[in-house]
Amino acid sequence: MLRSGLEHAAFDWLVFLGDTYVERMRSVSDETWEDWQREREAGADWAANIHTWTRTKKGDVTIRWRGLLSTPDEHGDQEKLSIYYFLIDEYDGLLGKPADQEDDGFLTKDELRRRASENEARWFVYLRWSALVENLEENGLIDAADSGRLSVHYRFLSSYAHPVTNSDLRLYGRNLDGATPHYDYYASELVLLYAIAIAALELRTYSQGVKERLDAEIADHEGTTDDLRAADQVAGHFWFLGENPHPRDHHDEANRRSIRQLREGSDESIAVPKTGEVGTAARIGDNRSA
Repeated sequence: MLRSGLEHAAFDWLVFLGDTYVERMRSVSDETWEDWQREREAGADWAANIHTWTRTKKGDVTIRWRGLLSTPDEHGDQEKLSIYYFLIDEYDGLLGKPADQEDDGFLTKDELRRRASENEARWFVYLRWSALVENLEENGLIDAADSGRLSVHYRFLSSYAHPVTNSDLRLYGRNLDGATPHYDYYASELVLLYAIAIAALELRTYSQGVKERLDAEIADHEGTTDDLRAADQVAGHFWFLGENPHPRDHHDEANRRSIRQLREGSDESIAVPKTGEVGTAARIGDNRSA
């Protein structure tokens, strides 16, 4: 449930605040690419909202678009819309792969396979976890460090969502004595920390979206702000987003550096690392497990 909540919060973040999106196309020929470049340089309307684009030697094109724009009003003003606002209705999670489609009596196999192919492309480009994180970065909503932190939390929660890893061992330790499942205080605290962090993220992005898109504020704005401040205080050690290592993280980072030096044959003392030097996103899973 927490992993679903984290995905939901990332998706909503893009719905509320996203105004740039990434589109990828495969096997674009040299001729087509040259035509597109000429049209863009000539000021073609279809290319007006391209932020940047690149093409690999294999012909794969990545286009970063500046949002979706509404029809101009009587003053010529336009509203920016997030593509994710529409994707939730366009993507069909039950459709399946193109190869799985069969004639259903209403649509031909070819038509169903075409729809399934488009549906699959939406998933890979916009909706799978790595695509959500990438689009959060492209929209300037997170930096590379927070991208790593979010993904490590996602992997950690995913390990409890699938029955292909021994989660009991990580959760309860080795002295199980057959008593599983059972209530574990530390696990319950971790669940509460995740619930607080995810809920705070959702509230912040919604509140900011209302303010930026509608020039309004949510009801009881001051009370909500106080609640979010309290959430930051109780979950400040969680290292969810932002740079907020606690004393244990400083201790672990100093130990890691000492061990690396010992492997290299040095026994010099290690200074306590500064906050900006503590750990990386790859270390978050260690802290969460601990």
